Amino acid sequence: VVTLSFTFLLSPPIVHGTINEAIGEISTFMQFKESISFSLTYFIACYVGKNGTISNKQLFYFGIAFFLLSFLKFKYTGITLEQENDGSIGFTNNAAYDVAITLPFLAIIFKRSKLIAGFLLVLSITLIMLGAKRGAIVCLITIALFVIIYYLKNTKISLTKYLTVILIICSIGWYVNMSYQSNEYLMHRIEKTSQVGIGGREVAYTMLFDHWNREQDPIAFFFGNGTAQTINIWGNYAHNDWLELLIDNGFMGFIIYLLLFLLTFREIRRSELEHMEKVTCYCAFITWFCRAAFSMGYTSFTNAILLILLGLLLNREEVSENEEEYLVPYPIKDCKIEETK
Repeated sequence: VVTLSFTFLLSPPIVHGTINEAIGEISTFMQFKESISFSLTYFIACYVGKNGTISNKQLFYFGIAFFLLSFLKFKYTGITLEQENDGSIGFTNNAAYDVAITLPFLAIIFKRSKLIAGFLLVLSITLIMLGAKRGAIVCLITIALFVIIYYLKNTKISLTKYLTVILIICSIGWYVNMSYQSNEYLMHRIEKTSQVGIGGREVAYTMLFDHWNREQDPIAFFFGNGTAQTINIWGNYAHNDWLELLIDNGFMGFIIYLLLFLLTFREIRRSELEHMEKVTCYCAFITWFCRAAFSMGYTSFTNAILLILLGLLLNREEVSENEEEYLVPYPIKDCKIEETK
């Protein structure tokens, strides 16, 4: 937060995207507002988590509410894009990312209602595939693979459970393949990716990394060029947190962000949360990491949902331990009550 704020104060108020993707004149305050809002959300969630005011039941309802909101946003964005494209079905719906960031809630929802969790999973797969957003599809596949591997590794599986897992995997795989085969636009995008790579993004990534790597000014190399300066260099945001940080905040910003990921992963791994809560934290972490690599992580406030989950759940354990230590400083059986004469 301090690094982002200091960088913003030293940055020009306006940047100009006039080359390549050329998004035009943009205020640097827009990126600063999104990134600071995203970052501060974690501290707010930590405070709430330490007070123990949010239960799993409330998270269950919050998860359903977020799924509903993401569904409504997806439909609204889809209708708007259809009107802009004269009813054409060949477009990418960026709201698929909003659906993807709600996926970590499924573990908590599954704990209370397997039926609702199954319905929301099918709905999420449908929307993400319809959205044809490759980054969101990567999030979906990565989370699915992690959950399967984590379950097989940490659960004693009987033959019945093993067959059930195989059946679920096959069902999900069949449904994803059916959704893919029925979406000609998505098939075209995937085939194009296999032939020419990621297109403009690949050019942007190379151009931005080369710009930082060849930087002659040591201050710009280590501390960056300023907020949203990727727009001046490429014509648009980097759509990759690591490159955005290298250009805007330099090598120092890159290292701080890397340490943030490493420390968060360590906290999740060391935590003694219940099985489903730990899965939720890992899924939130994976989704955040994927968005940081393929789109916008810390510069998109919608990702704050992931930090809310991490802040609430990782600090809840700390609270209960502190409360136990405070309320029961020594075993009750060792207490002696003397009679007053």
